[in-house]
Amino acid sequence: VAVEPVVEIPRESCAASLQRARVELSVLFWRASLSIVRHPSLLRLHLVVGVGSALIVGGLFHGLGDDVSGLQNRMGAVFFVLALFGFSGLSAMEVFMGE
Repeated sequence: VAVEPVVEIPRESCAASLQRARVELSVLFWRASLSIVRHPSLLRLHLVVGVGSALIVGGLFHGLGDDVSGLQNRMGAVFFVLALFGFSGLSAMEVFMGE
């Protein structure tokens, strides 16, 4: 049985990738803050959608049983909530196309 050697990752490459990740995140946060300053109505819209979906999800999960039927209902609700969150990002497409 042939055993493949363990590849050691040098510490410098880990530090460099962490630094790159920090730079990328700071650029993303800067762009998001500029987008909020330029389009405050988009921020309000996302807040309203988030609060509304939280209320809907809370209503869906309220009073579900601990049996198989309750589990299936929870899984279906999670699927539709994830679909809602996925498609809610499409409202920002107009802003990004303007840039």
